[in-house]
Formats: sequence, structure tokens, C-alpha cells
Amino acid sequence: LFYLYDFIVVFGFLIPVIPVCWVYAMYIWFGVVFSFHVMLYTFATTIDPADVKVRAKRYNRVLPFFDRNLHHHVIENEYCFLCEVEVGLKAKHCSKCNKCIADFDHHCKWLNNCVGE
Repeated sequence: LFYLYDFIVVFGFLIPVIPVCWVYAMYIWFGVVFSFHVMLYTFATTIDPADVKVRAKRYNRVLPFFDRNLHHHVIENEYCFLCEVEVGLKAKHCSKCNKCIADFDHHCKWLNNCVGE
């Protein structure tokens, strides 16, 4: 919805008020920038930052949620009890994605995806 609003404001209101000699250049410039932005956003939301071993493993069931009665941490001694794989030192199990993320930084609510390696 924001992209539609942005598209209408830039191409419908801002570009027509600039000098005539710059109109076509601005159409091209904003078109390229808008297309590049949509392409990068699509790439960022569809990339899977999960650990390599998690991506390689095929699960026949839905992963369970973490139960603190069984383990103190999801990952102990570089082994994730939910994903049932060995992970790297910097990996962390994201509670929102429910998978191990290599070199985990944070879960981005704007992308609805984890930021990691």
C-alpha cells in the first residue's frame, strides 16, 4: 500500500511541478530508484538466513516450540534441540522464525525475517 502511495505522489504530483526540461529525466530517475528499491526489498524478505545444516535437513513434521522444563537453552554445546542439528558458535534459535540462524543479529519486524549470515 505504501508503494502505491509513493508511486502516485512521485509520478503524479512531484514530477509534473518541476521544470519541463527535467521531466523525462526525473521520470527515468525515480523509475530506476523505485524499481531498485522494490527489487532489494523482495530480495531481503525472501532470503533464508538459516544455518546451512538447518537448510539441508528435511523435516517431516512441524518443529516444536522450546520447553524450558527440558533444557535451559535451545542451543547447548553447539547443538539445537529443536532443529536437531549441530550449529555454529554464533548461531541462535529465533523464536519468531522457529529455526536456527547463522550469525544471528536480530529479527526484523519490518522485513518479517531474521538478519544474519
